[in-house]
Amino acid sequence: PNKPNTTYPINRILNHHIKNTSTSTSKRKSMNNKNYFHTINERIENLLIDYLSKHNKVLPIFFNVRYPQHYPYPQKKDISSLFDKVNTYYFRLGYDPYYFWKREQNISEHHHYHCLLFLNGNKIQRIMPVFKTVERFWASTLGIETALGLVHYCLKDWKGDLTGNGTMLRRDDPELPYKLDRFRMAASYLAKTATSGFVNDGYRNFGCSRI
Repeated sequence: PNKPNTTYPINRILNHHIKNTSTSTSKRKSMNNKNYFHTINERIENLLIDYLSKHNKVLPIFFNVRYPQHYPYPQKKDISSLFDKVNTYYFRLGYDPYYFWKREQNISEHHHYHCLLFLNGNKIQRIMPVFKTVERFWASTLGIETALGLVHYCLKDWKGDLTGNGTMLRRDDPELPYKLDRFRMAASYLAKTATSGFVNDGYRNFGCSRI
């Protein structure tokens, strides 16, 4: 018998998984409608599908970036400058970066950013070097010596349980639907509105790669 096509099924897997989870997802959204921005969920989903259609192995990485305490002059362009540097660096390495970020602020002095980065899993399998790269470029962006402690690696949730951040998504993985579901649950945090900075204060509230 002919071997199954390992490229074609990705669209079927994604579409089938979306249909099968649409009921449970819609229930979650209906129960938590105030805690989600559909636009953000849609942008992340589009990035995910497009990236998986281009690469058979995808490394998604979540992280948060913050300003130092009492940092005097946060700039509107800081987050864009960070991702300009990150993108340039990984494009040169052939990692084909996609990104998404969202601004938030709670009781802290400054807002902070929740970020998601997609990289080609055929080129890179480890996430710790990525965090170190982000730290280096965040320090450069802010004009400070080190950003140690300003980049949260998102390895554990608020209960102390492992999040699975950096779990590889492979087209040929029988557990891909399960891993996609876990990814979407983690990504849904970026769409919550409880502490989001969605206000007209001159700052962009979210940004992402163009596809």
